[in-house]
Amino acid sequence: MVCAVVVSCNAQKRDLEMLPYNKDLGAVVPDIREMQRDRELETTMSAYQTDNLTGYCINDIRLNNYTYDNTSYVQSNELYLLVDSYKANKFIGYVLRILDEKEANKLITYFQNKLGPPFKTKTYTKEEENYEDALYLWNKEKDRMTFIKKHSESRTNHQSGKEEKVTTTKIVVVKKGLSITPDAGNDPEKIKEILKENPHNFELIEVFKNQFL
Repeated sequence: MVCAVVVSCNAQKRDLEMLPYNKDLGAVVPDIREMQRDRELETTMSAYQTDNLTGYCINDIRLNNYTYDNTSYVQSNELYLLVDSYKANKFIGYVLRILDEKEANKLITYFQNKLGPPFKTKTYTKEEENYEDALYLWNKEKDRMTFIKKHSESRTNHQSGKEEKVTTTKIVVVKKGLSITPDAGNDPEKIKEILKENPHNFELIEVFKNQFL
């Protein structure tokens, strides 16, 4: 029998959608002992980071390892498993950075089908053919919110000398009610001004909403 708490894709893949919130991540994902501890930039949360995605899936979509490499610019698919702290190690969400555009589009379609129309959405098509930036935010699920950011840019392939499209998609699925902590180096007076303008400005959902402005 397969443990439904962690696995749905198959017995070898951990479904990120089924990882339990507020539980010790190490108890359900022993692999974190081999991952790098890092602060995830989109959420500012403590995280375990890996570019080995072959053991994970989202629903029936198997995640893969992928690296874009044109010598001067090297980026890979990455997974960040977020925790409240490294001491308590309670799971609070995940962030995927996907360079494989086909895989990213499958994942976007999955969330669109699962969650329906986004709470907020914004798309911008660049002059170049097939270059699109997009933002999506869903807040309808009881325990989590989902934020997706897709960005395309043109880079020179240093082997061929030709311009080519590189698309990076970030998928953020996090527990509701989280807030970011301002960096200690920030001006306290500036922080007061930000909170005076909106007392909720440091809540993660407000951080995401501000990207649509």
